[in-house]
Amino acid sequence: MWELHPLPANAETAMGTQGASDSVASTQGQQFSPTATLFLRLRKAGEPREFVVGRGKANTDIVLPAKSISRKHAVLKLYHLPPANLADGTACTRLTLRDCGSKFGTRLNGDNLAKEDERTLKDGDEIQFGTQFTGYTVRRTPVVLCATTLTDNARQAVRTSAQIIGAPFCPQWNEHCTHLVTPEIKVTAKAVLALCAMRPIVTPNWVKHAAEGLLSDPAPPTDEYVPPVQATPEVELTPVDWLPDPARASLFKGYVFLFFSRAQRAKAEEIVRAAGGSCDLYAEDAPVEPVCTVVVRPGKTEMTDSVRAAMARFKESGCVVIRDTEITKAILDASRDRISARTPAHGSVMSQSTAAPNSPARPRTKATAVASKRKADAAQSADESATPQFALPSVPSEDCSSALQQPKDTAKPPSKQQLQQEQQQHQQQP
Repeated sequence: MWELHPLPANAETAMGTQGASDSVASTQGQQFSPTATLFLRLRKAGEPREFVVGRGKANTDIVLPAKSISRKHAVLKLYHLPPANLADGTACTRLTLRDCGSKFGTRLNGDNLAKEDERTLKDGDEIQFGTQFTGYTVRRTPVVLCATTLTDNARQAVRTSAQIIGAPFCPQWNEHCTHLVTPEIKVTAKAVLALCAMRPIVTPNWVKHAAEGLLSDPAPPTDEYVPPVQATPEVELTPVDWLPDPARASLFKGYVFLFFSRAQRAKAEEIVRAAGGSCDLYAEDAPVEPVCTVVVRPGKTEMTDSVRAAMARFKESGCVVIRDTEITKAILDASRDRISARTPAHGSVMSQSTAAPNSPARPRTKATAVASKRKADAAQSADESATPQFALPSVPSEDCSSALQQPKDTAKPPSKQQLQQEQQQHQQQP
């Protein structure tokens, strides 16, 4: 999305112009200040749109109330680019600037534009109008969408809204993607990759409302459009599992996941690499480091006698053997507990005593703190229910051996009659 950030001179011009402290009207009927940040959108998908810059309010989109600004000073034009023109994979719109023969001129990065000279803008350009250096800094915030589990109609609606805000729509997740669009959160490869990349997961309504915004309206906050979580029989999910966590990007760093089939490796390789790990195929003579090797159990069709024998050898050598679903669960938990029997040299993300040097710690947000407390309370309740209802008396450690060696006195105390007889015998003695 293209943005225009006002220069400091905009505020000075507004304060020095009579009536400019009030909001000024745009042709869209919206009230905004000349010191506001503007967000440029297409009016209709696929069609270019012009934004007229000038002093007059009639037929002007961006009003700058300065005396050196002509009534129709310049035009900013937003074009939609076809997919073939996406040079870097992150832009599907182009923004240009053209001077309309203004009296005091238009400058781009300090250079005066000739009349009707149209220039293509890029991120970081500075445009100034008139003699009072009123203008904007051009910023382009990349928005690249990818979708999962959308119906055909919903997918087309998202594509249309994406064109209005200048966001490419990618069929597969890649390094340029900034948002994952889905009606509900499920365990899919795209969702796990978005987690590892710390990208927001939003509902289709986020794209729709971002496209419906007016000139001074930014894109809505993503945390208000988080999809509901769809649990599966294989994986129990909570909203906390889908919060951004920087630990996931390096969760598998230093680990090698060993697969017995190319198909199984191809299915999991992108996810493993996104979490910092690497994948390899089983070879009978290849050396294996048990501490950081995770053996992935093959499916039933690949489970031959030789594979069973190899897995038995891996277990004897100390390697961890897991199912492929455990890879996803480890990423959701942001923990190596499922894949690590012994801690590798680089340590564990979640364990403070074995933390890796320079490894990111999981942020203690309010949601994660509540989830941690619930898990701790549940574990404590389980321990209390399993604890016997009696306890042995404690004995100081230095007295343990003597306490165990001393025999217990099992004799009964003397009765009252026996005590009286012993006392009479004692008195009769000379």
